[in-house]
Amino acid sequence: MRINLVVVAVILSLVAACRSEEQTPATKQKAEKSTTEATKSKTRAEENSDKEPAAKAPEAAPAKEDQPAEDAAAEPKKAAPTEEAPKKPVNEPNPTGKKAKVEFYIMSRCFFGVQIMDGIHPLLKRVGEWVDFKLFFIGQELNGKLVSSHGDEEVRGDIIQLCLQHYHGDGYRFMDTIHCMNRDVQAMPGNWEECATSTELDEDARARLKACYEGEEGEKLLRESFAAARTRRANVSPTVFVGDTMYRGGRTDQDLLRVICEQFAGGPAPRACADVPPPVAIAGIVLNDKRCKDRSCQTPRLELSFTNMFPGLEFRQLDYSDEEGRKLYDEEGLEFLPVLLFDAAIEKADSYSRLERFLKASKSGKWKVFQGRARFDPAREVCDNGEDDTGNGQVDCADLTCKDTLECRSLSAGRLELYVVSQDPFGIKALDAMKPLLQAFGEELHFELHFIGEEKDGQLVSRHGEAEVQENLRHLCALAKSQPAQAMKFIWCRNKTLIEEAGAARKIVRMDAGPERTAAEKAATEAVEQNWRACAKETSVDAEMVAACLAGEARGLLAADYKIAAGLEIKASPTWVLNGQVKFSGIAAKDVRDKICEHNPEFAGCTRELDTKIP
Repeated sequence: MRINLVVVAVILSLVAACRSEEQTPATKQKAEKSTTEATKSKTRAEENSDKEPAAKAPEAAPAKEDQPAEDAAAEPKKAAPTEEAPKKPVNEPNPTGKKAKVEFYIMSRCFFGVQIMDGIHPLLKRVGEWVDFKLFFIGQELNGKLVSSHGDEEVRGDIIQLCLQHYHGDGYRFMDTIHCMNRDVQAMPGNWEECATSTELDEDARARLKACYEGEEGEKLLRESFAAARTRRANVSPTVFVGDTMYRGGRTDQDLLRVICEQFAGGPAPRACADVPPPVAIAGIVLNDKRCKDRSCQTPRLELSFTNMFPGLEFRQLDYSDEEGRKLYDEEGLEFLPVLLFDAAIEKADSYSRLERFLKASKSGKWKVFQGRARFDPAREVCDNGEDDTGNGQVDCADLTCKDTLECRSLSAGRLELYVVSQDPFGIKALDAMKPLLQAFGEELHFELHFIGEEKDGQLVSRHGEAEVQENLRHLCALAKSQPAQAMKFIWCRNKTLIEEAGAARKIVRMDAGPERTAAEKAATEAVEQNWRACAKETSVDAEMVAACLAGEARGLLAADYKIAAGLEIKASPTWVLNGQVKFSGIAAKDVRDKICEHNPEFAGCTRELDTKIP
């Protein structure tokens, strides 16, 4: 669950990606539905007129909550109503027999997987004889059912594309049909027959594909494809291998052609390689501060990600303690470190358009700046180095700016704090883990629940929107107006419907303004009100006192929580703080118990078994 620079580096190296869903409580529940749903999905794929709305991309998991590149790519364009049949490919002969091995691991309804498929499609028409290209899909099998992050429609999309590859792999003809399908991702897989016709697959070929798609053969192909993805440890779409090396560069046809041509270095190569221009030379600077010991200041993986995307990029290192580094920091109006700066040449690079929105001009306009998750303020007191960094005569914790930091907290044995956002599946699971923990440790634990968020322009905001802010407030009011045991029972009761309520709220946000949205908002509000009041009644929490709190002091309580989390630099849900000083992550009750006992071995609860089946 950690949010750290390693995660950001992976994201950036992929530019943007869809991640395979972990088994959150919600996804597990979906996967355990009866096999009737699997049968229905086939029927829905065949009945275009009655097809369900296409699935939206899932919310990001906590480990990637601030992914800057999640929306870096626009949705693929939809196909025109009538599309000309594709021209026959003009493929350069390969007299050598040597081929560059290229593997794509994607999800068929992931926009970022679609983009890289659009990148490789024209290349296979030019140099397909020089490439050994294979397409695989990412997903998993749960209780005998094949599942994927974007639902049953994506599973069916994966299957038809594998059937196309299986029966029409010669000359990569299957790519023409997939390219046609990808022009309207939301219509996939129901658009496969129309696309197969437009790409000149005859009636017999379409019948063979239909049998594969609807029968056991297609599911067998997908099961094998999922297994191949697991072997490669591919769980984000797209994951690309060239040879046996993971490719982390750009996704344009030019980027892909360059890496393919590298496989033929020193020997015969496709003539198209002569047309590949050298990479744009880019000067880069990594400005850091050697006093920062946080993981966020470890930049090698981040640097590698950028150099993979921009092969002509060369970094040099500067530190805030150096005269040149301090001058650059001051002149360019920088705030937090570390930062990466790039000269104007980056604007000429192929991959620039995909990262442009995450690069801001420096104060002078000379540099493009990537700040990422930088959070070290070099102008502030460093709270644990024994030096007066600000020159105000106050060292470390004596400086007022350090009073809310982890380094300056007092040791408090048995104090267990949990920081979450209320509608996060992982936060919900961590809260549920408190049931057996509180039973095992009793009064040895002093449990506190806090929420993560921020205040913008006077408004309290949370990761999943206003509905989550309201639930944070309800939780805090229950804690403020009830006995701790009652309040926790109320929260556990609310956890049973929060995922469903959050999904309804996100669906409403995507709706166009109008009567339908207004009606949906009213229905959702009434459902939430009914649900939380039912939980209050069930757990003997005074609903009217909670309502009064919501109308009065609640926002002050939440603002205080946000300030505490910010002071401790906590952004990932769930995050635990033990004994006032030990910050760690985890979800399972056993893992949390082990950490408690590591730092409090004298607690009697350490010798008791955890009852994880408490209702």
